[in-house]
Amino acid sequence: MQLVALSSTEQFGSDQLSFHTSARTYSSRGSQSRPEFQAELGGASEGEGYTNWVYYHKPVTVFVIGVFALLAGVILTILYFIRLVEVPYVLGPVCLSIGLMFMVTGLVWIPIVKEKIRQNRLIRKLHARRSAA
Repeated sequence: MQLVALSSTEQFGSDQLSFHTSARTYSSRGSQSRPEFQAELGGASEGEGYTNWVYYHKPVTVFVIGVFALLAGVILTILYFIRLVEVPYVLGPVCLSIGLMFMVTGLVWIPIVKEKIRQNRLIRKLHARRSAA
């Protein structure tokens, strides 16, 4: 990918920064996307909705990592207490706490994503009404 030009706004307070490549324009603002490249970038084309995996892949991944870490902590703690294998005494509780933290974070993140999806749909409907009127 060849970098053609770099441009930013003249004001330092603005958070928009974009650069152009030979094929696409990338922008630091998530709301500014070019519809002709959305399908190419894994998004939906105009008029289509995204699949649920696009919205929920990060919280689900965090939740699954948390479950695996929690299970590893439970297994290590059991192995420590039955003295079948020599396990460092803090390894089990550390895995338990980290796994629980990731699991709860993933569970809390899911309703936040649902609310964000709902708000984005309402905003799109309002913009559609304004442009139609």
